[in-house]
Amino acid sequence: MDNRALSVFASGSHCGVLSRSALEEQAFLGTYDAACADRNAVSLTMPVLPDQYDSVGTIHPVFEMNLPEGQLRHRLELMFSKVVPGFDTMSLLGLTGRSQLGHLRYAAQGESPDDVPAESVDLLLAPLSTWR
Repeated sequence: MDNRALSVFASGSHCGVLSRSALEEQAFLGTYDAACADRNAVSLTMPVLPDQYDSVGTIHPVFEMNLPEGQLRHRLELMFSKVVPGFDTMSLLGLTGRSQLGHLRYAAQGESPDDVPAESVDLLLAPLSTWR
């Protein structure tokens, strides 16, 4: 697994790349594709611009909020930290970001995110109807 760069998808369209700086290991760069539409901005605080957005020490907050938390994060870190060299938050985002629901999804650079199977809301809520 290459943890140097991830393709970023907004609303299903490839919009840019999240990568590590070649000069500073703890600096992360968010770069939009030249053809990215304004409606596919990753957040209101990061509008589509030709310049890179940088973040030193941790990935950008809009990407960090897509990371798992709590026990799930802890177990994933334990499981992968020994087998993935340099495993960190960007590596974790690469593992979990392919199948996320929502505006942003992630994949290895040059790849597309996985198809997430659709679920019926009625099917998901069926167990709750037995509690009444």
